[in-house]
Amino acid sequence: MNNIEIKISKTSRIRFSISFFIFALLWMSGLEIVAAVLLPQHLTNLMGATAATALFGILNAVTAAASLIANLMFGNFSDRTRSVFGRRTPWIVGGISLLLMGVLNNSWAIGISYCICMFGLNMMIAPVIATLSDRIPNDMRGTMSAFMSAGTTVGASLGTLIGARFISIQIPGFITAGVLMGVAGIFTVIVWPKEKSSKDMPPVKKGFGDILASFRPPVKGARDFWLAFVGRSLLLFSYYMILNYQLYILENYIGQGKEAAAATISVMSVITMIVGLIGSIGSGAISDWIGRRKLPVIVASILLAVGYFLPWIMKSASSMMLFVRFCRSWLRCLRRSRSGAKRRCSAVQRRSR
Repeated sequence: MNNIEIKISKTSRIRFSISFFIFALLWMSGLEIVAAVLLPQHLTNLMGATAATALFGILNAVTAAASLIANLMFGNFSDRTRSVFGRRTPWIVGGISLLLMGVLNNSWAIGISYCICMFGLNMMIAPVIATLSDRIPNDMRGTMSAFMSAGTTVGASLGTLIGARFISIQIPGFITAGVLMGVAGIFTVIVWPKEKSSKDMPPVKKGFGDILASFRPPVKGARDFWLAFVGRSLLLFSYYMILNYQLYILENYIGQGKEAAAATISVMSVITMIVGLIGSIGSGAISDWIGRRKLPVIVASILLAVGYFLPWIMKSASSMMLFVRFCRSWLRCLRRSRSGAKRRCSAVQRRSR
């Protein structure tokens, strides 16, 4: 499919643009309602601040592994699906049933439930991402990716903002999160052009060993790939190490109450959304204007480190607001500046295979 020139109408382009944006907006909003606000507060209510912090860290690690496995697994399964509804649609819709989870009071049940939710979420995400190469022309993939990126940015901010409103009445918040993630899949398959049947496509004859081999990372001539991989991993690890614990930092380190922390998170969400969108647009223009990629990455990394120190030095609610204002814009700068490197790394990876 990737070697065949794909042509779509103007109407289809609009429908794809809307569906990619809304899909990312809805699933990220639903996830952040739970992950950023309601789940950490729910754990605190159940077992106290100290035990909740430890369990929250374990849950993040376990669900990260579950998400990775699910994304790879369902992406491959959707490649091999043959049905009258196409290859991607059945998996997008199928993921919905695993997202509407209740609020549990046992730590093991919460962990298992959260992992199942990640499997359901990635059952939708993996096929949607695969659609970019299946059904979108080469010259439009960057634009569609930008719509998804914008939806993710806005969705993350809206999710924490909505979650903060439900911090004292959590069950409606959990239900809202499940509905948003479920609607994301339904909306996508309804709005974008109907996928053609895949029943007549030749079946994939490769075995399980070939599936595993397809996940092998590049080894020879892949210096840029590994530099980008390690750099991006460290970048995301450092940023989300603070952001994922923002509620605990506000309550246990800075000393705010539940309602005050929720109000601070609401302000942080608005700042994150505005600064993130501005940074996303402006950083790409600056990088193109100076014609360099590495220099903006180096400068942004140093300034990010300064932003990380602010909550530690100032120890106030305003320091957390400065943290998201300072870091979010430069994080977007880093991501946009690395887009060229990412394309080069992908080419290296394909050649090595």
